[in-house]
Amino acid sequence: MRVDASVLLKQETGATLPHIPPAPAPAPKPAAEPAVRAFETYQDTVARTIKSGNVSMVTMAAAEAQYRTTAAGQADEARIESQAAAGRFVKRVMLYGSGAVLLLAACGIVAVVALRQNSVTAQQQVDAPFIATDDTKAVSFDDTTTRGELLEALTNAAQNESLQIGLVGRIAPVVASTTPGAEPDLMSAADFLTLLQPRIPGALLRTIQPTFFFGVHSIGTNEPFLIFNVDNYEQGYSGMLAWEQTMKDDLYPLFNYHPNDRITGVSTATSSATTTPTDAFVDQIIVNHDARAQQTPLGEATLLWMFLDRNTILIATNPSTVNEVITRLKNAPVSAQVQ
Repeated sequence: MRVDASVLLKQETGATLPHIPPAPAPAPKPAAEPAVRAFETYQDTVARTIKSGNVSMVTMAAAEAQYRTTAAGQADEARIESQAAAGRFVKRVMLYGSGAVLLLAACGIVAVVALRQNSVTAQQQVDAPFIATDDTKAVSFDDTTTRGELLEALTNAAQNESLQIGLVGRIAPVVASTTPGAEPDLMSAADFLTLLQPRIPGALLRTIQPTFFFGVHSIGTNEPFLIFNVDNYEQGYSGMLAWEQTMKDDLYPLFNYHPNDRITGVSTATSSATTTPTDAFVDQIIVNHDARAQQTPLGEATLLWMFLDRNTILIATNPSTVNEVITRLKNAPVSAQVQ
């Protein structure tokens, strides 16, 4: 069935369209928070605090004053503590520095003492019969040497020996060897005493053993002493008693001791009445040993002899030398007792 176009047009014109509500408007996007927050000043903080917490300006001012007071106190405390720490550091530095100086000084003293002890120990290793010695010097002679030349050479060597007080030096008389290029030979005790003291008793000379020690002991002056061995005590003792008659002259000027020389350190040619020894030998006890001695009117020994044991005889000028010899004799190694 055909529909008239006019009818269709009228129908379309009169038709009522359905009501379509409008689309809601989109909600506004929140503002993006900046990646870096703006720097908040002290005034911003104060304003925000007042707005959010109902804090008055008076309260804020009081709080700020208290903060500044507290900060200042903390700063003062920090400054005082810093100064105290610095003071403690300086004290520690001074203390450690003083300790280091004292330690170095102590090390220096120990080093000096050790070096000195090592030096004396090394010097005392010099080979010598009977006792350890701090120095050894050889004095050469030959078959033509006279008694006067021997005395002069030994006296000069004894006086010129440079020793600290308390030390002992050995003066070793040697004779040139008859073998070309050979070392000099030590003079035997019998040859030495025969040349030095022609009037020595024959009985004593026959009992003397070859080994002997002639040396000097420094007590302010260099004082000579002589040690030798005998193989028969009775013969040696009687021979020494017989030798007393000429011993003083036989040993002069080598053994020429004056007690007051120790004060001046210079040998005197003249003697006072109180230091002039008598010619006679008398019995004395010296360092717990029986001795025979010439002495001054005041009882001071100036020339003495004694048996250190039944075979060893010591001739000396003073008790100090006797004490030193006995001490060294006790401490001498076995190999140094007799050579």
